[in-house]
Amino acid sequence: MKLKKFSYEMNFNKLMEAEVDMNVKIAKLISNAIGWQIDFSDLREGKASLFIASKKYLTAGEKA
Repeated sequence: MKLKKFSYEMNFNKLMEAEVDMNVKIAKLISNAIGWQIDFSDLREGKASLFIASKKYLTAGEKA
């Protein structure tokens, strides 16, 4: 699976079956779990971009 397609994949099984570095898989699984996006388009140069949601998420016990 190409990294560009991998960066948009949300299916756990497909992520685990992909032939990419284990560290990339771990980063993608964590980012999916917390709702962040990683852009792997610059990974060949040793860079990746992480897009963090700007919306504040409430933690347990907080009121909106």
